[in-house]
Amino acid sequence: DRDGDPHSPHIHSEEGSIIGAIKGFWHAHIGWMFRPDAPDILDEVQDLIQDRAIRKVDALFSFWVAIGLIIPAGLGWAITGSFKGAFLGFLWGGLVRIFLVHHVTFCTNSLCHIWGTRPYRSNDRSTNNLIIGILGVGEGWHNNHHAFPTSARHGLRWWQFDLTYYCIKVMAWLGLVWDVRVPPKSALDAKRVKTA
Repeated sequence: DRDGDPHSPHIHSEEGSIIGAIKGFWHAHIGWMFRPDAPDILDEVQDLIQDRAIRKVDALFSFWVAIGLIIPAGLGWAITGSFKGAFLGFLWGGLVRIFLVHHVTFCTNSLCHIWGTRPYRSNDRSTNNLIIGILGVGEGWHNNHHAFPTSARHGLRWWQFDLTYYCIKVMAWLGLVWDVRVPPKSALDAKRVKTA
């Protein structure tokens, strides 16, 4: 929750007004994307820069977006045999899908730092938000993530739906990922916020 932090809607809270709250929410939700990257950003991602497959996927970003719009349009046309079907596939399976997925992701930065529960101690105001936890397939258990940042599992309780973690488990089973980390019960107990 420091100035410029893309994960914090609280950077304008010193203004103590509704305008400050709106500015902070805007910054955390989507406004951070319109700020220039930090000058040392490339120093922070050397492992990604050195990975040839990741560089290739990044270089093909526009291609992946186009495919994500063309496939639903093609399916709409194939199913209905009409331009209207192609357009509806493009609209709902392409544009609306991208819009919703992005905004659910953005809510992890904004809403999950405002509303929710804080079962674990962390150095910020991150929260677990049930709605974003479900819609974000596990990413809404944000306080869990901030308290245990190296954990592959964000839904640390049995009832916290975390499809992302189950996908990681399947990839580990297939040998595609390894050294998957989940905090032991002793670490969970040590960081748990004590209630009166």
